[in-house]
Amino acid sequence: MGRAADRHTERLLAALTQKDPSNALRILDQLSESNGEAACSEVVRLLTSIVLPDSEARSLILAAYRHRGLLQDQLAREVDLRVALFDLLVSVEKKLSNPRIIEIPTFERIERSAIYDHLTGVYNRSYFESRLSREVHRARRYGQHLALIILDLDDFKSINDTRGHQVGDSVLREIGRLVIENIRDIDIAARYGGEEFAVILPETPREGAYTVAERIRVQMQSQYRRKGDLDRALRTTLSGGLACFPEDADGPEGLVSRADEALYRAKNSGKNVITIYYEEKRKDERITLDEKRLRATLVDESRGGAIRHTAVVKNISEGGLLVELSAPIPVGRELEVTFSLGLQRAYHLQSKVVRLEEFTANGRRRRFEAGIRFRKRIKRLQPQLTRLARQQAAG
Repeated sequence: MGRAADRHTERLLAALTQKDPSNALRILDQLSESNGEAACSEVVRLLTSIVLPDSEARSLILAAYRHRGLLQDQLAREVDLRVALFDLLVSVEKKLSNPRIIEIPTFERIERSAIYDHLTGVYNRSYFESRLSREVHRARRYGQHLALIILDLDDFKSINDTRGHQVGDSVLREIGRLVIENIRDIDIAARYGGEEFAVILPETPREGAYTVAERIRVQMQSQYRRKGDLDRALRTTLSGGLACFPEDADGPEGLVSRADEALYRAKNSGKNVITIYYEEKRKDERITLDEKRLRATLVDESRGGAIRHTAVVKNISEGGLLVELSAPIPVGRELEVTFSLGLQRAYHLQSKVVRLEEFTANGRRRRFEAGIRFRKRIKRLQPQLTRLARQQAAG
């Protein structure tokens, strides 16, 4: 649970445990209006150990408030709302058969050991899976974006083999720290496996999630470059895969699978790169071009002055280009793309970068492959390319 969610929970819990809990009703209304109902589920879980969907938890708190009024009428004295909640669950709804009374600080200490990874300080996989299901449910309910990043340390086994597991543990702690420092209060970071970490980013579209993942990757690489030649074995990097709800998957299992697929491509493309999941959905025929046969100019005016990139077009369709270039352009960046299909026809198209992958050319030189989507389609592309090929052959 992020710090913002913690604050909602603390406010609601404090109101519910006051002698007069009427202020809790106002807080419940505020939480509902601001999509902060997760605090209701968290408060019910803290008080009863019962996990309910947010809306059901809110209904239970309201039912306990009404039940408190009935008990006060019958007993002719003040009744604590928590007592009313337990009486409701034990005697009326019979959802608790053998409750245990425990102070919340004690409960939280026990819980912390159960949901956190003790080595890295982030959540463990079990908590990650439960939170991912809840966040997907919430994103679906409110029509919001949700992103998932899976990060994996490159060649981590060699660190353990050459420097020992204590050094390996220090690297894991370091990536845990970097991840936590680079995410928001509402985001959830977890250790997904041995050297794999997962980050859930609620209310985050693809472009924003890529920015977060790339920042973590760059900082990880820079952290160990500063170690110097004596620590060459520690010059580790990480790769990442990114997928989004609802564009790439409609449930938590599918979202994890898509992020895994993207991570697999990142590993196969040379590592030390963040790859965004994509699925070919275009109906247009994709035409593969010979290397250096067609070049495009990409003009980026997002930061005041125009930045021009020259790119080699690897393939083209009526809806977009796949290009190779020497410098990265962030996913989501708006561009003007200019290219010519012969002497008589030039195009100046408003476009958007929809994916970016890094690879190593000739063993060392870093290159980038970008998918670019046109805002306006090119009609009758095949005949124009055929004429271009004839012109080049004749020339």
